[in-house]
Amino acid sequence: MDCQRILERFKVTEEQVDAVTRVIDDKNGSAFYVVQSASDPAKQYTVRWCSQSSRLGCSCPAGMNGIVCWHMRAAAAHDAEYTLAETARLEAEARAERERLDAICPYRWPATQVEHDAQRFTPRPFSLLR
Repeated sequence: MDCQRILERFKVTEEQVDAVTRVIDDKNGSAFYVVQSASDPAKQYTVRWCSQSSRLGCSCPAGMNGIVCWHMRAAAAHDAEYTLAETARLEAEARAERERLDAICPYRWPATQVEHDAQRFTPRPFSLLR
């Protein structure tokens, strides 16, 4: 899923997602989001995952009344983009590690030998009547 589809899915703009900052809590290592208010630049709202209710919660007036605000949607979109980027980073690291290992040990067992060993070492059902 690309970034444009994420924006459409959560019904937010790039500017709204840009107002979101991901923060890691020092106490428990969990992530939460700080979102800049659109109406008052001096205000920031906190968006956190509430495990008791299994939903996002926002410290803005709408969020405190249980309404899904744009802060929550923007934080969810930011999290989706972060997850997408983190997955791509981990895949690139794994690919680089495979290439590094291939350079160290370039030998590959022939496919016929791998198939033969797979059949040879496949567990067989136990029976006393052999």
